[in-house]
Amino acid sequence: MPEIITIEQRRLIRSWEDDRSEILSTIANGVAPNLVKLLRLYAAYNAKMQAEYASLQSMHADEISAIATEIAQFEVDAVALAQLMMMIEQKQGSPIMGGVAQMMIGAGLMSEQSGGGQ
Repeated sequence: MPEIITIEQRRLIRSWEDDRSEILSTIANGVAPNLVKLLRLYAAYNAKMQAEYASLQSMHADEISAIATEIAQFEVDAVALAQLMMMIEQKQGSPIMGGVAQMMIGAGLMSEQSGGGQ
């Protein structure tokens, strides 16, 4: 049996259709274009941030590489200086520098084998 639509129901349907048209118009003319603009702006901002992050990462990679080279050279110089101090200590028999080998071993600049063979 078909349903009978009352006058009140028809009024509600018309009201809903009017509201729906207004809502769809607002979405089409206001929300959607602004949303598209917002998404485009976000995409541009995101691309710029990624580019700047990559640039920053690249810059720091260069700095880290340079610093790593300097640190490696510093370690070589420190070992050479400590070995020179150990040679002076051995030649003079001076107790003033008595802990050089132990300091180097403790700092990881020399192993027990290389430090123990004085």
